[in-house]
Amino acid sequence: MVEGLRYAASRRDLMGTYLVDIAAMVFAMSTALYPFLADQFGTPQAVGLLYSAGAVGSLIASLTGAWTARVQRAGHRG
Repeated sequence: MVEGLRYAASRRDLMGTYLVDIAAMVFAMSTALYPFLADQFGTPQAVGLLYSAGAVGSLIASLTGAWTARVQRAGHRG
C-alpha cells in the first residue's frame, strides 16, 4: 500500500485526477446537506426546492441546449 501511495504521489497527472475527482464528490454530491441547510436558515419548506433544483436545471439545459449541435469544433467533421 505504501509503495502504491508513493507511486501515486510521484505522478502529477495522477494526483491531479485524484484531486479533481475528490472535489467533484465533495461539491457535486452535497444533497445530504440540504436538510441541514434548510434547518439552519429556518425554512423547512426549502428542502423540496433544493432537491428539485438539479432536475429543474437539467430540464432547462435540455430544452435550451439544441444550439450546441451547430457549434463548429476544430478537427470535427460533421
